[in-house]
Amino acid sequence: MINGLRVVTGICFLSTLYSIPILLTFLFPLKFAHFSNLLPVMDHSFRELIDSARNATLGLSGFELLFMYYPFIKHPKRSEKWAHLAVIVTTLVYVFIALVTFVFYNQGQLQEILWGTITIWKIIEFPFFERFEHLGIAAWIFIVLPNICLTFWGAHRGIIEIFSFNKKLILSVIIIILVAASGLIEDRTSIEALRRFSGEVTFFFVYGYIPILFILQRLILKLRGGK
Repeated sequence: MINGLRVVTGICFLSTLYSIPILLTFLFPLKFAHFSNLLPVMDHSFRELIDSARNATLGLSGFELLFMYYPFIKHPKRSEKWAHLAVIVTTLVYVFIALVTFVFYNQGQLQEILWGTITIWKIIEFPFFERFEHLGIAAWIFIVLPNICLTFWGAHRGIIEIFSFNKKLILSVIIIILVAASGLIEDRTSIEALRRFSGEVTFFFVYGYIPILFILQRLILKLRGGK
């Protein structure tokens, strides 16, 4: 299992390096930016902010996999500062992309547009390469691949730990299920339905299951005298 995690970690590291040029492409829309789109500031209600945070849960998820690979970290205490630094960098990247999106599109366009990133890439032109969005879509695999690998590894390890099944058998079953499920997604409607369902499940998992698990753990440790 640890060898599989090393492979996944290597993929995540390389994908992070390969994703840096993709982030630089979000500098191009700034020459068409309308910073007045950011005004007025703080004109939304608390309920609207909560709904927005709820819709963003899926995009910000992934940290919960720490439950799965934390036991494999060699020096967990020494690694905390790097984990916090990674969270800070990720948050800054999200804020940067959000600001670029808000100053490039107005509110009406954001409500109607389907693929905002691809539309942004359409304004990028090079003398030797005009349709940059084709290259951007192909390069996007480096952003998606770490999420797929980590989630796949976490699901595999979770099933092995709970049911003690054969590792290779479970691996084959998961692959078959994923391939079969991918074939059921045929259009934009199916993708949006899957995104909403995954977002709802992730929201209740992050803000429901994890806090309850923490409270139960503290109670159990207290009853056992901290052992």
